[in-house]
Amino acid sequence: MTSEQTQSINPATGEIIGNFPIQSTEELTHIIEKARQAQKEWQSTPLKKRIKRIRKIATYIFNNADRMSKLISEDNGKVMMDAFASEVF
Repeated sequence: MTSEQTQSINPATGEIIGNFPIQSTEELTHIIEKARQAQKEWQSTPLKKRIKRIRKIATYIFNNADRMSKLISEDNGKVMMDAFASEVF
């Protein structure tokens, strides 16, 4: 993994929200291949099991919508309601 980093900066305050690694072309190729493999596994997962997993994700999003909206707002400079409406739900 690369040690090169990029920062997410709140455009309203200039505050650093977090640091994130910059992926190389080789790392991205590997990540994409793993995603393709995961999709094949997902495709063979029985429908009832997929529905159960998606509901679990939806519940997590619902339970953390305020926190997610706040983070999106800070990262993009959007007002929280816009972040909530356009990116969370």
